Amino acid sequence: MSILNLILAPLKYMARKANDKKYNKNQEQAKRQAYIQTGKEMKKSKYKINGSKRYKANLNKIKTKNKQEKDRNDKFIDDINI
Repeated sequence: MSILNLILAPLKYMARKANDKKYNKNQEQAKRQAYIQTGKEMKKSKYKINGSKRYKANLNKIKTKNKQEKDRNDKFIDDINI
C-alpha cells in the first residue's frame, strides 16, 4: 500500500459515512414530504382520489430519487483516486 492510499482511506470512509447519514435523513424526511405533497394533490383535485395509494406512489418516487442520489455519490467516492 502506498502512503497516498493510507491518507485517502480515512477520507473516503468519512465521505461514505456522511453520505449514509444524509441518505438516512432524506429517507426519514421522505414520509413528511410525501404526506404534504399528497395533501396538496388532494386539495387541487376536483374528484376524490385514493389518498393512501397516492401517498405510497409519492413516497416511492421520493425514495427512489434519494437512492439514485446516494448511488451517484457512492460512485463518485469510489472513483476518487489521486
